[in-house]
Amino acid sequence: RAEGAGGAARARAASGGAGAAGAGGRCGRKEGRVSAAGTRGDSRWGVSASATQDDGWRPRTGGHRDELDLSWSSNRWMGGSMKLRAFGIERKEDFGAPLPVDSDSGVIPDGVGFKSNLALRGAQIGTRDFGFSSRFDRPLVPGVTMTNVFGYTHRNRRLARTFVDVVDGEDAEGAGTDFRPRHEDLFEDLRLEWSIPQHHVLAGISAAYGSLNSNGRRFDLAYNLAEPVPSIDDVTGATDIRVTDRRTFAGIYVEDEWTPFT
Repeated sequence: RAEGAGGAARARAASGGAGAAGAGGRCGRKEGRVSAAGTRGDSRWGVSASATQDDGWRPRTGGHRDELDLSWSSNRWMGGSMKLRAFGIERKEDFGAPLPVDSDSGVIPDGVGFKSNLALRGAQIGTRDFGFSSRFDRPLVPGVTMTNVFGYTHRNRRLARTFVDVVDGEDAEGAGTDFRPRHEDLFEDLRLEWSIPQHHVLAGISAAYGSLNSNGRRFDLAYNLAEPVPSIDDVTGATDIRVTDRRTFAGIYVEDEWTPFT
């Protein structure tokens, strides 16, 4: 903890080493975390960051997750209190395809082991998200408070998955999809809250907007198990698919909480 003329601050860091799991779990996990917080007058701030990496217990099934979180608040801002938060997340996991199983015998085909990964190279599930939110509370007159809540989130995802359902000797056949959806969400709420004897009244207006834009493709695949696994980016003959969606919700609300006996 360090203190100066401008206030106080504290920081802490922690990290974890690598570990190993059994045949059914993940291995080679590494993680680290660092955070700091401080005060200055009526304001408080905080920063935290973390990173996690997994090697995976099958080939090409590793992943990572990185996060950053920022916050600031003040009890004296334009006659009220303000809270702000911003965040960012990046997550990626290499896709491990389910193993094909013979429908009659219930066993996996010859040449395919329990730790085999038949997914194409580059198959993954990942996202890059960021957003921010705010809350402002201000007393207007005794017993009456105005509150404004705002939030925005952006998500940029990659959903690339492949599946092998038929293995005949060294020949594998299946299908896959590769989509890149982008989501945006916006929220706004403005309300008044007041208390009178035996009543607590809440009235406001709220709106939410969301959008989805996704470009992707669906394809069949075939390759030889004795050769290097091909990349999902080298697949040809795919069917392009585009998805677009917009949604808006808005409303006015009033709530009265009545306490008949005190």
